[in-house]
Amino acid sequence: SAFQINPHISIVCIVFNLITDSVYVFGVQSTCVSCIEFTYGFFNGFNDGDPNFSASYSQGPVYFYERIATGPTVVTGIETNANVVCPAGNVYVQTSIPGSNTLSSIYTVQVSANANVDTFVSNWQAAGIPNTTATKTTSNAVQITHTSGGEILLSDYESGNSFGILTEVGLVPVTTAGCKYGPSEVFTFSVTDSGNCEVEITTAYGNYYIGDILAGGAGYAVDDSITFAGTIFGGATPANDLVLKVADVSGNAVSSLRYESGAAPYAYTTLLSNWYPFEYTVNEIAPVESPVTGTNWFYSTVSQVDIMVNTTGGWLGYQNIGYDFNGFPTASITNSTDPNGPIISASEPTIQTDGAPLAYGDLWIDTSDLENYPVISRWQSVNGEDKWVLINNADQVDSNGIVFADARWATSGTVNPITDAIPSITSLLISDYLDLDAPSTELYPTGMLLFNTRRSGYNVKQYVVNYFNSTDFPDQTLPAVKNAWVSDSGLQFNGAPYMGRKAQRAVVVQALRASIDTNLNIRDEDNF
Repeated sequence: SAFQINPHISIVCIVFNLITDSVYVFGVQSTCVSCIEFTYGFFNGFNDGDPNFSASYSQGPVYFYERIATGPTVVTGIETNANVVCPAGNVYVQTSIPGSNTLSSIYTVQVSANANVDTFVSNWQAAGIPNTTATKTTSNAVQITHTSGGEILLSDYESGNSFGILTEVGLVPVTTAGCKYGPSEVFTFSVTDSGNCEVEITTAYGNYYIGDILAGGAGYAVDDSITFAGTIFGGATPANDLVLKVADVSGNAVSSLRYESGAAPYAYTTLLSNWYPFEYTVNEIAPVESPVTGTNWFYSTVSQVDIMVNTTGGWLGYQNIGYDFNGFPTASITNSTDPNGPIISASEPTIQTDGAPLAYGDLWIDTSDLENYPVISRWQSVNGEDKWVLINNADQVDSNGIVFADARWATSGTVNPITDAIPSITSLLISDYLDLDAPSTELYPTGMLLFNTRRSGYNVKQYVVNYFNSTDFPDQTLPAVKNAWVSDSGLQFNGAPYMGRKAQRAVVVQALRASIDTNLNIRDEDNF
């Protein structure tokens, strides 16, 4: 879905309802506080001189926004001088429509010369813009409201130049709460140089786009330079000067141009919204600042996997016992599995990571299918043939199965999960240490594998302060470090874990369901 700002440029803005698998545009129909919106890309619908041009959506940065309130969208200007003096001009307005994924038609607020706050409010009301109100607060600020909680798109630009009205009344993107940059304005100019070459130039997102050549002029040769001052396009000279090169001529008239240099002036619309920038930290490793309890962390790596094995002596580090030709743990056999632990590879391994031959009991995590991660196989003999044998992630009963659960973070209870370095997988391979919440070894058969979701990656963990406490773990010796990362993304109905995007989705679905189950206002069909 796209938020269409003009026939050529559109910002893709999506709100995903994880409960109903529905996609909404720009928050229309969105009810939940703390829902996440992401925006990306733009539609490049302009021919920039490339004869093989075809319009397409271009890749762009991803921006995340968080809905901070339900109910009406209320944005208050930061200017509190009731006697501001606005220049005469127009403010063009579009609003989101309840129950629709399109915007309203464009309404024009005709601002009188030398308008103050009261005059601006009167001008807005006279425009008859649906689902909106404009008032003056007790602090003399302009307050604009979308009464149904939608978005209001504003622009005070014409022909590349801003009237400056929105700034005067304190509706300043980023600076004013609830006020951010919207899609770029798009302007098309017909410009003529000294040789009477007339060409259409479009500006958008700080770029120049070459349109039709309306007149070829005379006296040109291939590679001649044509310069248009940036002031023509609402910018400055020389900062926004556009330089073109003559690519081809017909006789001595220009028949083709190519872009040489120049950055167009930026001209963005202003968006009033309940969606605020979402603050987050992206990192492959655990956060290094102590988070508050309940903070989630998506540990995005697939290369960190800690697996233990059940034996007659309980859960053991994977290298603390050997394995027979069936891959079954056997105390009388010396362990010769890969020294780095499970082999992480998108293709079937033929040797261990150090170049040694594969050994019975070696584990392979197949990363060629991340949608179904973890795909785990074990090296063993089947009817006299050594081969990789797939582990059934849904088998939590047989000795050849696997259980997914939090087991430990480190090799002891003295490692701080935030300030200390993350313990290596190789250190865990030879450690039998277990946290107090590890699954009971007595509930599972000998040979069962334990995929430690606390230390392994590609799932969502939640930070819990004082997790190991005497109330939840009575009559047990508590570890020195009581705060812990606890897996939050959960398991599927068959016991296999939610991983990757499915893990993130599971956490959001849980949170949204909890919010909806306890909030009647959110479930009211009259709201969106």
